[in-house]
Amino acid sequence: MSSIRVSGNTSGYYDLTVPDVAGQNTIPLNQVVTTDTSGNLTVSGIVQSTRTNYAKVVLNSTAQTSDTYLLENTNGKFAITENHGGSTVGSHFYVIPGGNVGIGTSNPQSKLHVVDGNNYAKLGDLYGNSTMSLEMSDNPGSPVSIQAYSDQLRFNTTTTSGGTPNYKMLITPEGHVQQPYQPGFVAGPNGTTAIGYPDNLQTFTSVKYNNGNHYDSTTGRFTVPTTGYYFVGLGGTCYASSANYYLTFYIKRNGSSDGQFGRSRDWTNGSGGTQYVSCGLSKVCYFTAGDYIELWSYDSNAGGTIHPEFTWGIHLLG
Repeated sequence: MSSIRVSGNTSGYYDLTVPDVAGQNTIPLNQVVTTDTSGNLTVSGIVQSTRTNYAKVVLNSTAQTSDTYLLENTNGKFAITENHGGSTVGSHFYVIPGGNVGIGTSNPQSKLHVVDGNNYAKLGDLYGNSTMSLEMSDNPGSPVSIQAYSDQLRFNTTTTSGGTPNYKMLITPEGHVQQPYQPGFVAGPNGTTAIGYPDNLQTFTSVKYNNGNHYDSTTGRFTVPTTGYYFVGLGGTCYASSANYYLTFYIKRNGSSDGQFGRSRDWTNGSGGTQYVSCGLSKVCYFTAGDYIELWSYDSNAGGTIHPEFTWGIHLLG
């Protein structure tokens, strides 16, 4: 590209010209750069590079030409290209037809798409449901996103390679935090069932809810999906055929109980006839992924039963 050089002192005025597109004729500068009465600046013509089908404007903050930034029309995409020492380092910023902006990528797939090595971030209506989402990943196979969904703020994840993140936690307009996919269950007996003597494993088959399907009603086991603190609770009414004996419920982890996981024992009082006992337990326990948790029971007279309203459950706290 030809250059414009002004020399001499500031006492005079000079007529400046630039080459036209063909590079053969000259055009007065005041026909290339003009202003209107409102002060708007208009640049006419094209400042060409030596590359075919490319047009650029060179930005250089000093008199040297070794370090420059180029504003280019590159195959129909607006690009800002970095040039050091006369060599092109690369184009880092793109705007493509339709308005998508890319930083570190020439093919932005959202309104803003940033790529840094193997990491990326996308901002826009990413899922075609007229919501604004920010999707990020340091592993392209398992992205996460934050989403403004109606009047909710949603936090989305996926374990599927290349999958679309699904919401796992949300904040309501009132500020309530909801975790609809938090692992947990509640189950009870399907009718009156024996407490058992000696120790009896309870395999409750009336499942109230089972988020994540980690409770198996056939084996009575809850398999811990992730390490953390869990709320463990049980409660309800039991029947005893006579007075003066005890009913016990307790939690086993991996087939053993050392008392730290919870035990409920109630003594029947009174004289003769059926005794009604309310049993209950609530405790926070630390479990490790892969542990299996069971509810066991026994009574000291082998005649106690569990009412159908009785339930037990586990829920991940964090």
